[in-house]
Amino acid sequence: MRATFSTGRHEYTITTEHAASSYGIPVIIVDGELTDGRVQYSPDEYEPPTVLSILADAAGVWGGPATRRALADYASARLPANPGGADYDRIIGEFLAEGKRRATAALENA
Repeated sequence: MRATFSTGRHEYTITTEHAASSYGIPVIIVDGELTDGRVQYSPDEYEPPTVLSILADAAGVWGGPATRRALADYASARLPANPGGADYDRIIGEFLAEGKRRATAALENA
């Protein structure tokens, strides 16, 4: 992990890549000099991808986090209690078709 930023005339680096860093505890370097500042660090929690997300990647559905949230909302309202692969494929197809309809309507109304 390494983060570098500048403020004023000073450059700050917070890193676990320095020899003084042990057990993944970051150190602070100011203008190239190691400091005795303490850093609290906790890594982000990893969330494994959902089946819907993996299938959406395969189908080429990607527009950033907002698109993925919209797909998840769309799917949660339309998927049965125990969905199978065909159910996911149907939802992704409907979502793509709805997106195309909206894009076409926006072009026609422009």
